[in-house]
Amino acid sequence: MNKVDNQLPEVKEKSVSYWIGMFVLYMVMAAFSTGFIVNGLLSYIFNNDNETVILFITQPDQFEGKQAVFVAIQALSSMLLFIGGSYFFLKKENGFLFHTLSNEKNTVKQPLIYDTALLVIIALPTFSLLGEINQEFIKSILDAEGLQQLLQLDEKTTALYDYLLGVEEIPLLILSILGIAVIPGVGEELVFRGIFQNLFKKATQNKHIAIWISAFVFSAIHLEFSNFMLRLLIGALFGYMYEWTKNIYIPIIAHVTYNSTSLLLGYLFTNEILNPTWNESSLNSSTWVYILIYSLIPIGLIYTFYKKTKRDVV
Repeated sequence: MNKVDNQLPEVKEKSVSYWIGMFVLYMVMAAFSTGFIVNGLLSYIFNNDNETVILFITQPDQFEGKQAVFVAIQALSSMLLFIGGSYFFLKKENGFLFHTLSNEKNTVKQPLIYDTALLVIIALPTFSLLGEINQEFIKSILDAEGLQQLLQLDEKTTALYDYLLGVEEIPLLILSILGIAVIPGVGEELVFRGIFQNLFKKATQNKHIAIWISAFVFSAIHLEFSNFMLRLLIGALFGYMYEWTKNIYIPIIAHVTYNSTSLLLGYLFTNEILNPTWNESSLNSSTWVYILIYSLIPIGLIYTFYKKTKRDVV
């Protein structure tokens, strides 16, 4: 037997379109499994009353004392859909992309983790400003009828976010941080940055296109179109943080910090520990001028963060 006979046959590398199709398939399977499990649990809780189950999912604020149940269902859904779907895709497909999530040769020094959390917290007023600008821009380009239709589209989603942020008790706040901040933060970053962004980067051979496409999908999936541009920019920021550090833990920390801080502020506002008068100001108020000037601080932090990754990322 000669040397040629001992050689293994060449394995053709699978295309990016194949991997995208497989990931979509895994997510669809995870979505069906999640729906089946969640519907079964809610049917048990509400004695197989399907109308009540649907009402609870769409209008949970109508059920007094059930906020903890809704938060737990949200946590379970995120765990099964985003984390479960991503895990089985990465595991089943021979570890495809897994090495790109946290390569030991592409790690960051520990202080950068604290920089990530600090950047997000300090940028919160800027995010609020961007949300206000987003809404004012929409009002300027839509007529009264179009604006009303958009508000109706967003009505249920906005009510849901208000419901989740309106936490009144410490135990529920802790549960919410775990179920709405930590678990979705991990799952969504695995999906949108860890997998989608890497797949689009392979498909387009352009990191910027990949980051913005992933951010677009990330924003669209939240189904709140009046804040679409805000989430697009937040998603892009998380995408660049991942690209700069080559470590999925960094955008996860950023996402969890953003969600957790939003929940904490919601708790403080709901219980009137803080007075959110600044949040009621309009763009014509001098308040927003101060916030606009203040926004130079997080922009500077982002630049400093980028420079640190150039120095600290191996």
